[in-house]
Amino acid sequence: MRIAFLVTASIDEAKQFLGPLAERFLVFADAERTAVRALALETLPAFVHINQHHQVEAVAEGWEPEQWRAVATNLSDRMDWTVPIIPENRDPSPFVGSPALG
Repeated sequence: MRIAFLVTASIDEAKQFLGPLAERFLVFADAERTAVRALALETLPAFVHINQHHQVEAVAEGWEPEQWRAVATNLSDRMDWTVPIIPENRDPSPFVGSPALG
């Protein structure tokens, strides 16, 4: 399994936004939101599971912890992965998010 961040910003802005995470994880900069359109995302943030056949297998949009937990559970079922605790105590309250295309 490979975890990556797709940030709707330039490379420099993505590095600034992610801070030290930019050095630890694979990061894609999508300033023009080309990938966001291709994934048919309507709201950000989003948690997307793209399977080994390059198909979207599960998606959560906005910060709705139950939806994110469902995507994580789907990954766990496919990858023999431990499901993280979602939400954690310090996570923000659920929110709708913002329009994916700006």
